[in-house]
Amino acid sequence: MTVPAWGRAWHVPSERALSVREMADRLAVQSGSGPVTVRRIPPAVLGMASLFCPMTRELREIRYQFDRPFVVDSSAYEAAFTVRATPVGEQVEATVDWWCERLAAGQP
Repeated sequence: MTVPAWGRAWHVPSERALSVREMADRLAVQSGSGPVTVRRIPPAVLGMASLFCPMTRELREIRYQFDRPFVVDSSAYEAAFTVRATPVGEQVEATVDWWCERLAAGQP
């Protein structure tokens, strides 16, 4: 069976949505760095910072993803291509291992 992949949006497989705090906590535990403080940037501060920093300007454009639930449904992709998301625990472990290897090699 051929799946018509062109002409439609596909959301690649993803695990259950996690908050920024939950993800930061998982990364901190995996890296052994201890708890990390995550704070919300007030809209006025973000607006002022965006006047001077192009990256912050871009953050303003996607702020809605952090202000309310932003859930992506990948069930159509998973059904069509029989691909599942890598569990978040494996993602976090692989990412922290990769970063530690870079640090050990003196890479930025």
